[in-house]
Amino acid sequence: MVSASFLVAVLCAWLWTAFVAPPITRSLGVPMVSGWRVGKRNRHLSKQDYVWGCGVFAAGSGLFLCLALWQCLYCRLVANRFPHLGGRALAIRLIICLAGGLLFGILTAPQHEMSDFPFP
Repeated sequence: MVSASFLVAVLCAWLWTAFVAPPITRSLGVPMVSGWRVGKRNRHLSKQDYVWGCGVFAAGSGLFLCLALWQCLYCRLVANRFPHLGGRALAIRLIICLAGGLLFGILTAPQHEMSDFPFP
């Protein structure tokens, strides 16, 4: 049951990152493309759009969704109780996941804008 809850959580987070988050970011003005490989298909974005759209919104919130859903499913299926999701712990987890998404976006952002900088 532990592995099943983990697989369901990872699948839901992947669906969020690849197919739900891109249309939401498009409605907010970031021209993200949906698909199997979100990072590879969005190399046309500016560095700022990539970091905030692919990194923070898609990957960071997808990671948060995965962890929260995994905890909920684990508690319901294995421990047979409701999960204890306190406001402070949930907020800290959200901040950490969004920071991880920011780091992911910064480290994997496209490098095509680097030629505009005056420094080598």
